[in-house]
Amino acid sequence: MFTKQKTGLRIIESNPIAQYYSIGRQLTCPVPEPDPPVWKIYDAVSKADGKEASIHVYEKKGCDRVGRGKRREAIAELLKEGVTRLVQHSAPRILQVLHGPEENGECLAFASERVLGTLSTILVSQHMMESSNPVAKAQINGSTEGSVYIHYNFIDFEYRYGLCQITEALLFLHASCQLVHRNVCPGTIYISSRGTWKLGGLEHAGRIGNGDCEVACQPWTTKMPKAAQPNLNYIAPEIQHKSCYNSSSDMYSLGMTYISCFNSGQSVIQASHSTSQYFKLAGQLSEKVAEILPFIPVGLQELVNKLVNQDTRHRPTARQLVQAPYFGDPAVQALQFLETLNTKDTNQKAQFFRNSLIEVFPFIPRKLWLQQIWPILDQELNKQEVMAAVLESALFLIRECSQQEYQTFIQSSIRPIFNGPKTVQASVTLLEQLPILLEKTNQEELDTQILPMVYLALESNMSQVQMAAVSVVPAILDYLCDDVIRTELLPRARNVYSTNGADVKIVLSLLACIAKILDKLDRAVIIDEVLPLLYDIRLNDINILVTVLEIYRVMLSDRRYGLNMTLLATRVLPVLIPQCVNPQLSIDNYMIVHGTIQEMMDHIDRHQRNKLKLEGDLPKSVESLRLRSDRYSDVSIPNLVIRRPSVVQGHFSSHSSALSRLSAISSNNSSGDSSPENNNYLRVSAMFGNRRWSENTLPVSNRSPLSSVSSPGSAPGSPVGLPNRRHSSATQRRRSSSNLLIHSTNPTSPVLFQLGGSVPNSLGKCSPVSSRRSSRVGRTGSSSSLVGSRKPSLAGVGEWPNSPPSSTPSLLQTIGNNVCSLLGRH
Repeated sequence: MFTKQKTGLRIIESNPIAQYYSIGRQLTCPVPEPDPPVWKIYDAVSKADGKEASIHVYEKKGCDRVGRGKRREAIAELLKEGVTRLVQHSAPRILQVLHGPEENGECLAFASERVLGTLSTILVSQHMMESSNPVAKAQINGSTEGSVYIHYNFIDFEYRYGLCQITEALLFLHASCQLVHRNVCPGTIYISSRGTWKLGGLEHAGRIGNGDCEVACQPWTTKMPKAAQPNLNYIAPEIQHKSCYNSSSDMYSLGMTYISCFNSGQSVIQASHSTSQYFKLAGQLSEKVAEILPFIPVGLQELVNKLVNQDTRHRPTARQLVQAPYFGDPAVQALQFLETLNTKDTNQKAQFFRNSLIEVFPFIPRKLWLQQIWPILDQELNKQEVMAAVLESALFLIRECSQQEYQTFIQSSIRPIFNGPKTVQASVTLLEQLPILLEKTNQEELDTQILPMVYLALESNMSQVQMAAVSVVPAILDYLCDDVIRTELLPRARNVYSTNGADVKIVLSLLACIAKILDKLDRAVIIDEVLPLLYDIRLNDINILVTVLEIYRVMLSDRRYGLNMTLLATRVLPVLIPQCVNPQLSIDNYMIVHGTIQEMMDHIDRHQRNKLKLEGDLPKSVESLRLRSDRYSDVSIPNLVIRRPSVVQGHFSSHSSALSRLSAISSNNSSGDSSPENNNYLRVSAMFGNRRWSENTLPVSNRSPLSSVSSPGSAPGSPVGLPNRRHSSATQRRRSSSNLLIHSTNPTSPVLFQLGGSVPNSLGKCSPVSSRRSSRVGRTGSSSSLVGSRKPSLAGVGEWPNSPPSSTPSLLQTIGNNVCSLLGRH
């Protein structure tokens, strides 16, 4: 993978570690560092698994001119002991050693997790990039043969989180390992490829005394090589003054490291490897720190003053420092949880990924999403027990990142999940959030990865997975062609119903899917796939019934859906009409069913009428019948009175032969107008001699074209549309009926006659019975008052109510007088 350079070959190739790693370029600082690191760092790749790593190399001959023989070997042994301690005290905040140490005559080397460099090197490079020197910028952006310059910029949040990590590393050493680091400085802090800060350089670590008492040690001296001693600029004063240390000595060094982060990577004490210079500047430490404080975050200023205090009793412990409000940021705590994820159980992980991390995502800088968070999520996605929970955080991150970021950092890791083994909950989560992935993916990945996953989900035996797959179908329709929808998607959707037709939730999900995709389907697809599915669905649940009706109503709104009149009449209505008597229907649901069926019937009615009119197949007689029916549909017959049987009626029922002569007499006494109305009335009376007068046979004044057509229920020869009236109960009161009017036989005096009521009161002269009836009428005042008592709206026979009396005798009055005269002769 890497092109081997001559310097790397000469120094490292002979080392045994070269058998396990391919060595790449060296990471170097573009400018000389005031305190050059002991270890040189090279990029590397494991030959076993291809994972990236870093190789740390100590060159025995080229380091610090330490001389020959035993001195070089002593330094090598000291550094080797430090690597061994890193392996022994492995922790999330400690630099992780992957292999080594390996040693030969020229160098000492070990492999660690991939790092970008030390904190010192990165801070110096960042300071050069922020300067206005274009030459320095060009130098940093370039590289030399066999080496690459470190280029990395910290943001404010990274200082907060990184310093918290180093503080936790010291807490681990002090509390768990009972060790004092004794060389905390930017040169022993490494920045991993994920941006996390790791503490290394344990070659000078020493044991903590009982009760954290002071332990004697060797102060820094010019008599020993610099590589064999801690960094003088960060050593605690008590080590140089008293030749002793305790855990507070590390806290002083940590405070000086805090300051260097906001001072371009430089310590406020620059002793230049001179103990006398160190003592001089240590006496001016308060003034130096006061000059830097304005550049330090406000929440950290007080802590810095306490950490670099000359009195060890005023320095906070590592535990107190970790609990400081400055490090209590929710985003910092979330990232800390991620770094210690291996120590958490499954429930804690699931709760964190489902809720805590998603809630804190907006407070974490986007730079760290892909640098620190995604690598951890990528590892956890391979664990079945937490895959569903991790997917929720991963999909949130994918939604917020750009398409280029997705394709560069995430796509290769998320692709195996599509068709790989997943839990039911993981499958449901991935399907429900599939639109997020569709926005970032390309057509090739859709065809080869996502669609096969959806097809498998539709064919799954798990109802939850099938419901999630059906629900996501509308979201992917825009990415599919019609052939795929017709041949792949909808047939599988029908199979979902055929296998889970009894599951109401799945059927409702399927119907909801159909309702959403209906507008996006062609007419042929709807007719071939959607309508047959709707025909087959069992309407045994009210929610299913209502949903199906809503789909039908949408189809009725536009012809492009293909729901024609033939399908309505032969396939849809036979299924829906029985639902009108469904006992599960409420009044609201019944109105929906009834309204939908009525709307379908209206569609059929309009279509058929228009069709028959256009084809000319509508019979003329039927058309006239319909028009006639429409004309008289609103005609009312008020004041129609059904009278109880009376003696008068009984009397006239015995004179059927007299009625036959009645027409001739009426014709002689009339005005000479033998109108069809009068003749018709008399002819009907003669035909029904036994008919009671209270049944009120009504003639129609204006003959219609339908006069020759018999009306159902009418007697032979009777007028059309005038059925025989049945006598009501004897105890029933008179009821009003529709009102039909005829014109007077006198053309010069168009008097309208009221048809209804009884025979004229003048009939009382014809017999004793009639006389008695007339006497009753007389007692009430008049015949009109008697009729008015029974029906207030009837003012008199042959007249409109409340109308003035007519001077012209009515037809009924004339007939009554002639009948009386005839009977009087007999």
